[in-house]
Amino acid sequence: MAGACAAIELDRPQRLLALRQELRRLERGNAAPAPLELGLPAIDAALGGGLALGALHEITGGAEDAAADGFAAALLGRLVAARGRPVLWCPAGDDLYAPGLGGLGLDPGRVILARVGRPADRLWAMEEGLRSPALAGVLGELPALGLTDGRRLQLAAESGGTLGLVLLRGRRRGGMEERPSAATSR
Repeated sequence: MAGACAAIELDRPQRLLALRQELRRLERGNAAPAPLELGLPAIDAALGGGLALGALHEITGGAEDAAADGFAAALLGRLVAARGRPVLWCPAGDDLYAPGLGGLGLDPGRVILARVGRPADRLWAMEEGLRSPALAGVLGELPALGLTDGRRLQLAAESGGTLGLVLLRGRRRGGMEERPSAATSR
C-alpha cells in the first residue's frame, strides 16, 4: 500500500501542472495564445510550453541589477520576434542603453518607453498597455507589487492577450514565498 501512495505522489506535480493549464484555458476560453517558448526544453516543459501570454510574470532583481535587466530584455526580444509587435517598457530610471538592448536581441526601435516618476503612474501605464492588443508585451519596473495591483495587471494582460513582466527592483532572494502574488510565474 505504501508503494502505491509513493507512486501517486510522484505524479502529483505533473497532475497539478495539467490542472493549472486546464484552468487557464477555461478562464480565457479556447483561444488562448500559444506560450512564448524560451528555447530551453526543460524550462519550457516546466512552464507548460513556455511563458504564458495573456499573463503576468515577476522578475526579481536588486536596485541596480543588470542581470535582471538583461534577462527581461532578452525575453522581450524573443517576444517581439515571435509576435512582430512592439513592447512597452516603463522604467524606474534613465539607465536603458539602446545598443545594449540590441545586443540582447531586443530591437530598440520596437521599444516604447513610458518614463513616469511615481510607481502608481507606472502601474497605470502598464495596465493600459496590457489591455492593448497592439503591443506584444509590457514590462514595468516597480519597488513592490501588492496582491490587488498584481491582480489588476493580471486581468489586464488576460484581456489584451499581452505578456506582462514586472521587474521588482530592490529585492533580493528570499522572502518571496511569504509574499502573495497574482503572477503566473516568478
